[in-house]
Amino acid sequence: MKKIIFVALLISQFSYAQDTKKIWSKFINITEFGISTGRVKYNTDTWNTNPFQFNVVSRISPTLQTFNGFQIKPKTALGLTVGLDIYQNTMLMPIAVGIRQTLIEKPNKKTQLLASLDAGFGTNLMQLDKTGHETKGGLMVNPMLGYRLPNRGGSAWLLNFGYKTQYATVNKNTTFDEFNSQEKRIYNRFVFRLGFQF
Repeated sequence: MKKIIFVALLISQFSYAQDTKKIWSKFINITEFGISTGRVKYNTDTWNTNPFQFNVVSRISPTLQTFNGFQIKPKTALGLTVGLDIYQNTMLMPIAVGIRQTLIEKPNKKTQLLASLDAGFGTNLMQLDKTGHETKGGLMVNPMLGYRLPNRGGSAWLLNFGYKTQYATVNKNTTFDEFNSQEKRIYNRFVFRLGFQF
């Protein structure tokens, strides 16, 4: 995580605008709430006698995040994103470096097409495991596209759509060594979010 933050700060030092404006010109907060949805494949054989016996179900889960950063160029913002994602019995808190870019802006500035990217690590700070289980987060990547609808005073509403990949592992330990195992998970989800910027 320290390496990601260091790289982001290093990149920002080369992001000076053509004029002499201060690089950290404006603070931005974007708070978003939404849902994530996807198909999940899991092993229906709890005793692991048949590791290829799977079932597939659809999942819809809540997701929220907040982005806090600075406008480093007229159409570019760089900052830190902290969120909370629930995957049935797993709750992960991703911490990531985020970038927000305006792609298209109408002359009247009433609507703007946006792109965003968050890359970081999903932590288990909010996770509470049952006895014998230990959940650990992993790498997370979340690209998004969306619209910004500006309000008077500089605030705006946002509607975003994207795809999120979150890695995690679950260590299952019992009193019988032969049943100890590690389950590696990859959560791939389509994400829909409604947000507010000020």
